[in-house]
Parts: sequence; structure tokens; C-alpha cells
Amino acid sequence: MPSAQNSIVLQKTVIVDSSGNVGADDLDAFPVGPDDHLDHFTILELIGAGGMGAVFRARDESLQRYVALKVIRGGDSQADDRRQRLIEEARAQARVSHPNIVHIYYVGLHNNCPFFAMELVGGKSIGEVTQDRRLTFSEIIDIAQQTTAALGHSAKLGVIHGDVKPANLLLLQDGVIKLSDFGLAARVDRKNKSSQQSGPAGTLNYMAPEVAAGQPADELSDMYSMGVMLYELTFGELPGVLSSTSLLEQLEERQKAQLQIPKVWPKDRPEGWKGFLQKILQNNRKDRFQSYNELSQELAQWKTDNALPAGRFQRACSFLADMALAGIFAGLTGLLGSLTQLISKRDASFSSGPLLWLVLVVTIWIHIRWKKSPGKKLMQLRITDKFGLDPAAWKLIVKSVGTYAFFWIAAVIEFSDRFLLLIRGSGLSDTSIYETALALTAITFFVVNTGWLIFSRQGQSAVDYFLDVKVVLDTATNSGGRT
Repeated sequence: MPSAQNSIVLQKTVIVDSSGNVGADDLDAFPVGPDDHLDHFTILELIGAGGMGAVFRARDESLQRYVALKVIRGGDSQADDRRQRLIEEARAQARVSHPNIVHIYYVGLHNNCPFFAMELVGGKSIGEVTQDRRLTFSEIIDIAQQTTAALGHSAKLGVIHGDVKPANLLLLQDGVIKLSDFGLAARVDRKNKSSQQSGPAGTLNYMAPEVAAGQPADELSDMYSMGVMLYELTFGELPGVLSSTSLLEQLEERQKAQLQIPKVWPKDRPEGWKGFLQKILQNNRKDRFQSYNELSQELAQWKTDNALPAGRFQRACSFLADMALAGIFAGLTGLLGSLTQLISKRDASFSSGPLLWLVLVVTIWIHIRWKKSPGKKLMQLRITDKFGLDPAAWKLIVKSVGTYAFFWIAAVIEFSDRFLLLIRGSGLSDTSIYETALALTAITFFVVNTGWLIFSRQGQSAVDYFLDVKVVLDTATNSGGRT
């Protein structure tokens, strides 16, 4: 995965390498090191460092717990600016208390160098995780939902993060996401819709076009940055690589960037996800999601689940229930046809045929509306695609036709008889060979479809396999996901 580009704070003419690592030889640049004491904290070891500062693992002697201690570099002309930024970061992050945001415990001053202690989070950043493996779509949605919750809560308090990217999201072992590094956070005045920032700030490859143009950062620009991150997690690459070497030219590129979706869509991502990425990454702010509430509702539609596949016995029971119900309605159409024949003295085929077709159309509507057949509803089963989301409508239509194949073929035979009767004027046509062929087709389809279900390791019927869908237990809380 491409490495992050330089973080910039143009209004302060500071350029910080956000991807730089500091080794043991660079520890002299910091005012403290292992075994030093800062108030009631004992520094143990270096966790990581960048252009602005370093984070140490430390022990809080007062409360007997381990914390992460952040300090800044010293010894150059930019030290004063970094001190102010560290204080602003601590203040911004301390304002926000949320399960998905790293907590600030303490802010102090050591030898005229400010530092703050924060929650020590075990695990790796999302950026580090993606270097080791490719995330599943379910993991991407989980990251998106937790990040949205964190950013939404911050925005309500008037705090804009300003630098949303994989490196600033920490993944705990239990799957919880923690948003960190509020070093570029902006304070927003909600009454005047203004921000304290006076120029572009953030990481270029994740920066919203309006921020690159010098407009104040707000929640929509944070959303855009998150959209870039989700694009990167989806495809394993950024939506656009900056080609210019000049900083100002790169800013101009960001303002004019047009989203390019890869022509070959990855099989492990639902194709409908393309529309989400296109919306959140619109250059025009008005065309994006307009609030975190709207974004959260949209992401909920993409939440997958790990529902267990339906057992063969359950599927057999649901199929028999569907056949029994369809048989009852088919019988009713025949009864109505007979009654019509007695009343009007016409051939029953003229009246019962359309009713049978109506029953079959209703079964399709039920599949599309419920995402399951009546039998599956009775057995608490439902149909999903391979991601656990709702299948496309056309797949549900084909699935419905496959379920009621016998009745569809019966309807076709009835229609053929009626059509031939109409064009010949009188007498019954000899369609025994044609009807026999259709009946054999129905039997063959049933044997193949059922045999596939019985012997398939995945417990899929032939129709399921070719449509790439599955029947699962309908016990999950989410059953309305997008495809």
C-alpha cells in the first residue's frame, strides 16, 4: 500500500514528514528518554516517533497503570510552534470523551516542554494492519462505522480532527477502533460556521479539495478524508497519486482531483459499494453526505453479518412449505376456473390460467419484498449474497422461479395449450410430446438442484451456486443490507 505523503500546515509554514521513523540514534532530539521521570510518570521505552514528536510507553506511578506519553522534539527554530501544537492537540482530544477516541489522562510541563499522558492502546494502526493483510469487506464497514461514530461525536463538540487516515486509527485486539492524533484538530464555531484554521492542514493524499483550496476544515472535509481511506482499504491503493513535486502544484491537483474507479472490480467487494465511494468522494461538497447521521444510516445498510448457513433439513422443510402453499393457491385457481366454467359455460382454461400466473408473480414480489419465500419465513431463513447483504432484485427473481419451477412449467404448458387452442379455433391440440419434454425438464432441474444441495460442502443448491447467493438463519439483527 502506498505510504502516506507529507503532512502540511501551510498557515504556519511547517512541513512535517508524517511517515518518518525515529531510531535510537535520534533520541537525543527529545528532552526525555527511557528511565526519566515526568511528574509521576516513569518513561519505559519508545513506541514510535515522527517529525513533530515521540510517544513513549510509561508507567503512571500514582495509579499504577501503563500509559502512552507524548512529547515533542526540541532544539530547533520550530520547537515553539510544536509546543503550541502539542498543547492544542491535548486540549482538543481531551474535550472529546468517546469509546472510539484515545482518552487523554493528564497534561504537564517538563523543563519547559509540554507533554500529555493518554490511553495506552495495544494493537496496530489500520495502516500497519493493511500492510500485513487485505481487510475483508465486513472489517471495512466496521472500521467505517466506528470512525463515523468518533468523528460525529467530535463534530457535535465543535472539534474537527483534520487528519483522518489509516495511520491515525488504531485497531485493538477486540476489534475496537480508536481515533488518535488530534494534532491538526480545528475548533469550529457552529454559530458562525467558522474554523480556527487559516490555511490547508492535513495529509495531502487524504485532503478534501476545499481544504486544499484554503477553506476551513469542517465535518464534510473529515468525511472526505475518511472516504479516501475507505477507497484505499477497498482497493489497496489511493484514488489518485500526486504527480507534481511542488507543494503548491500538489494542492492544485487535490482541488481538481477526479475519482477514478478501477475498471476491474474486485470480487471480494460488493459492486454496489461503488456508489457509496462515488458519493462520499464528490469534489462538490453539496453532493456528498451532509451529516454524520446520514452517513451512519447509509453505512448501516452495508453492515454484513455472520449468520449461520441454513441446514439441509431446514431448507427441505421450507421447500415443502412453499410447495404446499403454492399447491393450495394453484388448487384455488383451478376451483375458480371450474366455477367460471359452470357459470359461463366456457372452458376453464380461459379463467384459471391468468390466476395461476398471478400467483407466480406474487411469489416473485414476496421474494423481492421479504428477501425470502413464505416457507423460508416460516423456518426463519433468508437469502443473502456472499457478503451477507441483500441480493440484487434480479437474483431474487431467478431464485423465486427456481423455487417454484414446477408451477412455472405448469403455467407455461397451460399457456401453450390455450394459445394453440386459440389459433386453431376448436379442438384440443396434440402437445403431449411438448408437455412431456417440459415435464422432464422440470424433473431434471429438481434432481440437479436438490442433488447439488445434498452433496455441496457449502450447502448450496445449484441455483444458489450460479447466483452466488446463500440461505442463512434469519437470527441476525441486520437483514436489510445493500448489495
